[in-house]
Amino acid sequence: MNEIELKIKELTELKSATETALNEMKASIEGQVETKSAIDNLDSSIKELSTKLASIEKQIEVKESERCLYEQAEKILNSAEFKSAVKDVMSKKRQSSGIFEVKIATSDVTFPVARTNTAVGVYGAQPFANLFLGNAGSPFIIPEGKNRASWLEGSYTSNVGYVDELTAISTADAGSMTEKTREMAKIAAKMPYSSEMVEDASIALNWFRTKAQQYILNKVDSEIFAGDGDDTTAPKHIYGLKVSGSTAFNATTAGLNGKIDGANVVDVITACKTQMKISSKDQFMANAIFMHPTTAALIKSEKNTQNDAVRRFQDGVVLLPSGQLQIDGLPVYETTKVGVAELLVSDTMTWQLHQKRALELEVERVASTDSFVLYLRWRGNFVVPANDKLGNIYVADIATAKAALETA
Repeated sequence: MNEIELKIKELTELKSATETALNEMKASIEGQVETKSAIDNLDSSIKELSTKLASIEKQIEVKESERCLYEQAEKILNSAEFKSAVKDVMSKKRQSSGIFEVKIATSDVTFPVARTNTAVGVYGAQPFANLFLGNAGSPFIIPEGKNRASWLEGSYTSNVGYVDELTAISTADAGSMTEKTREMAKIAAKMPYSSEMVEDASIALNWFRTKAQQYILNKVDSEIFAGDGDDTTAPKHIYGLKVSGSTAFNATTAGLNGKIDGANVVDVITACKTQMKISSKDQFMANAIFMHPTTAALIKSEKNTQNDAVRRFQDGVVLLPSGQLQIDGLPVYETTKVGVAELLVSDTMTWQLHQKRALELEVERVASTDSFVLYLRWRGNFVVPANDKLGNIYVADIATAKAALETA
């Protein structure tokens, strides 16, 4: 028997005892001398008992309403009215029984957490995909005891030519080689959290840790394109493609200055490929295009000369079923890390990612505050040797590049 039923039983017994006392008092009145004062006193006692009885009945009614649905239904089934109705139906005195209702609304229950179903996973903002890291290939690992990326850059001058019979060669070929080095950049982040997070909210803590790892690698990815590393002012920053690893677009080098009617973005990309081919003497071959999603959308929505909404296949523009854009067979990587006005056409085989320390996670215990601190670090740098910069053509302003190609 639960607490509510015990309370109801207690109140019911109290009601019965009060009714008994009231009846006895009335009987006592009948056997006494009917003096006015006695009657007044007895009437006052009766009213007091009647008030208590009404209060008890009200408490019983409230407690009855707190019964669960099962208990309410059980009470109806055991009631005299319900049994009488069933008996009438069974004896064929009437065709149907009466209606007995139990009404309980959701406002009558107070356990919202227990009735909540949580979807699997945590939903939150994501950083843009690491498209530059993804195209950089496997990193060069800096071994123990070393702290710089190192590579050799050479130059060679050929003086090959004709020579007469019995005549000494008067001009010789010449060559030189220089060792280049680059210091390691360190990128770090930290995230303090309490012991209560570990004990009470592990799902949140695990999500925060994952986000911290994503964002530190996302920082590395962003710096591969736009890092401001410099031998003089920032030797321990990442040397980005935009500043230190590419060649500026030049329509004259491509031989297309002022030679294209109605020049557009696709023409600029074609000119970049041509510049790469000519300047590198066909040493490098473009295999990726990086642009802002808005630039890609403009290319996708461009119409043909009949103003039909079709792709200009004659210009080498193809939209794959996956939604990825291809131009002259090159995949287009869309990222907001490249500005709307910018464009990069690359041979990613020229990229070198040097890594001293892969993403490192370390947890420090802070006993004084009963907490922890998660530290994340990455050490490495990015290299494009001097000659290999010809394999990366950077367009700082697409509008300016189109103007340079446009027929005068």
